[in-house]
Amino acid sequence: MSERTVSPAPGAPLDPDDDQDDREGPAHTILVVDDEPMTVSALRHHLRRQYTCLGATKASEAIDLLERHDVSIVICDERMPHMAGHQFLEKVSARWPHTSRILMTAYADLPALVRAVNHGQILGYLSKPWHPDELDTVIRKAVAVQDIIRDKQRVQADLERANDDLRRVVGKLRDFTHAVAHDLQEPLRTISAYASILQDDVGPGLEAEPRQFLAGISRCSEHLRSLIDDLLQFSEIERLPLRHVPVGLDDVVLQARRLLDGVLTAGDAEIHVHGPLPAVHGDPGRLVVLFQNLMSNGLKFNRSRPRRVDVHPETAGHGRVAITVRDNGIGIAPEHHDRVFQIFHRLHTKSEYPGTGAGLAIARQVAEVHGGSLTLSSAVGQGTTFRVELAVGGGAVSDRPSLSGVSR
Repeated sequence: MSERTVSPAPGAPLDPDDDQDDREGPAHTILVVDDEPMTVSALRHHLRRQYTCLGATKASEAIDLLERHDVSIVICDERMPHMAGHQFLEKVSARWPHTSRILMTAYADLPALVRAVNHGQILGYLSKPWHPDELDTVIRKAVAVQDIIRDKQRVQADLERANDDLRRVVGKLRDFTHAVAHDLQEPLRTISAYASILQDDVGPGLEAEPRQFLAGISRCSEHLRSLIDDLLQFSEIERLPLRHVPVGLDDVVLQARRLLDGVLTAGDAEIHVHGPLPAVHGDPGRLVVLFQNLMSNGLKFNRSRPRRVDVHPETAGHGRVAITVRDNGIGIAPEHHDRVFQIFHRLHTKSEYPGTGAGLAIARQVAEVHGGSLTLSSAVGQGTTFRVELAVGGGAVSDRPSLSGVSR
């Protein structure tokens, strides 16, 4: 049976650059902390061929080495002057949580071991005098854990870089979309104006087919203008920073309802608000757009008489509020529940229901920039219930102007 203690010649150096082989840097660095220099030297001597091994005889020295080196594994003796091993490992756990921590002691001290497990979150336990096989087993376990941690950190870093690249690409695409939509407005206005002039000046004298062509130009120009307006509105939701002010959703829904007065006064349409509704921090103008689009959607895609929309407060998780907007409309088949939130995605022809298909995409975008969400439950012929969840704290602060208006 091999001996329990291993020790090099007396006077082995403790400096981290001494007693190391001239080789490429090992993948892991181990810090040995013990008030007995011989124990530190013995451990470093045993581990030196596979790992970079640092040594310290005081907690203060160990802290300094941890601050200056990328340490993966810490082995600490329990019986240290001024600071017990479990106390030191607790400090290491707080400041360097990704390290693997191993407690070493020469006597049976169950309470110290329990404290080290609970507070220092140690990975393993090493008895003194230590045995080489036992040490190698504990170190291999710690290295395996460190390899997993490093792989996770590497994947996370790659994912963050990919997300950063995606955000830059999306930002550039959004800027490009906004610029193109903005630049199309002027020539479109010119086309629409010329078509209107022709209709007024020469339209009455034209035959039926040319008059239909002019009417088609005007009709398509109006539809294209609606598409461009909605595209600009959609791109501006994230391009313009969010205002962040206290706002009562009762006022928001009231303003949204007023913007639909034209539909309501035409008859056979009702909007009922079952308040009081909660308050949030957010952009009042954009929140009006959100609820205006949802209520307009409920009245538009509706064959009931009367067409009815009900707005209710609902329970939500901590730090969040929820509002439902329920209609008695035609409903949405389950296979289309996700697709209706895609911009310009339509389930019906323009002759059946006018519009561009951007309203729900804009509404969800507004909810998301407020740290919230927009979901729905629906079935064909049974109406639709939209659930808006918003973070009470809202989103980023800005003094930039907010959006207003409703999607067509």
